[in-house]
Amino acid sequence: MLWGILGIYAYFNQILLVSNISIVVLCIAPLGLTTQTKTSYRYAPIVIFFAILGVILQVRTFFYFAWVFTGILWIETFLGKTSKLWFLLPFIASPVFDYLFSVWSFPLKIGISEVTAIAFNNLGLKAFAEGNVVILRGKHFTVDDACMGLKLFSLAYLFSWILLALIEKKLQKELSWVFLSSIFIGVFFLNIFANFVRILLLVFFQIPPENSLHEWIGIASVLVYIILPIGIFIKWFFRKEKLVYQEFINKFSATSRKQYVVFGGVFLIVLLMSFLLKRHENILIKHQNIVLQIPLLQKKELPNDIIQFNNDKILVYQKLLKNFYSIEHSPLICWKGSGYTFEQVKKSKINNTEIWLGVLRKDNSQLYTAWWMDNGEKQSIHLWDWRWQWLKTGKPYYLLNITANNEKELIGFIEKWMKK
Repeated sequence: MLWGILGIYAYFNQILLVSNISIVVLCIAPLGLTTQTKTSYRYAPIVIFFAILGVILQVRTFFYFAWVFTGILWIETFLGKTSKLWFLLPFIASPVFDYLFSVWSFPLKIGISEVTAIAFNNLGLKAFAEGNVVILRGKHFTVDDACMGLKLFSLAYLFSWILLALIEKKLQKELSWVFLSSIFIGVFFLNIFANFVRILLLVFFQIPPENSLHEWIGIASVLVYIILPIGIFIKWFFRKEKLVYQEFINKFSATSRKQYVVFGGVFLIVLLMSFLLKRHENILIKHQNIVLQIPLLQKKELPNDIIQFNNDKILVYQKLLKNFYSIEHSPLICWKGSGYTFEQVKKSKINNTEIWLGVLRKDNSQLYTAWWMDNGEKQSIHLWDWRWQWLKTGKPYYLLNITANNEKELIGFIEKWMKK
């Protein structure tokens, strides 16, 4: 009873806040193979490792891993050892894909747009890319986050995990790391191919994100180009294996005091360490020495560590970051939340400094915007460059977003800014 109450607390306060597909994972987890071998505490060091990382780096995601692996530790302590698939499940359900796509968002959009235009040209259809916009037959199609198929990666891996779990249950044997690695690497490349085909179809038929076909084409791509090939390969690979169709029943074995002591000790360590995770650190106070002071612009502090500067011609946002491994708060998120769409995203050079440029549209209004990472001395739009510089020098970077009513005013303001 006590473990159940504490488990519910951990789920709602640590796991659900990080992984929005964790409820799906809870439903499919019983498919994973367990055996009646002796008790194992092998997950205890893994749990402690992630909890320590969570405290040191103050990252909630590490506590998500600590709690999920604590759940697996409970299974291995009282029910029996689990298969390798159980180890992989927390990573599949984690926000790792969200993180990777957030970090690589803009470079991916530019690259996808260029490759899509090249593909259409090779097919005899004249097309070209302008930033994240593909122009085909005179029509513009914007490659946005929805087109990149972020959800498809998680969906494909979940489907693959279920497929492999069912195979393990039927064969009543654990699959090897080599086989599992091969399957999941294959799923990754099939995912890329499926997304590429999906984008070609979306651009060719000009299907916008608000159209229901946008999602259905994505689901069809996963089924046809990922699940079907993987399913056929697995069936072929195990064609000579004899399937065991009886249900494997795992019974509770007699428990000892040692099992309760080990699991209870690990659980309490994670529980106590989770209270050391700060709910919200005031970044404005921590990095107050890098807060900008811009003459002739009104200053206003906003939520989420954002500072706004503006007058009737220029709007500047400074977003302070917690640390070098933070996901930089993309301007796209704020502007889309205000009803704007991002178009014509491209790299540009001003005073030999690379920046991102884009156009914001909402109804009949149009704004011009630019952004880059800055630490007061150096500017960068390269993901690993500014992170490495921050780690090496200890000087924090911040996201700078400048917006104007027309391109001339925007470029003029940035040129003056760069000369300071």
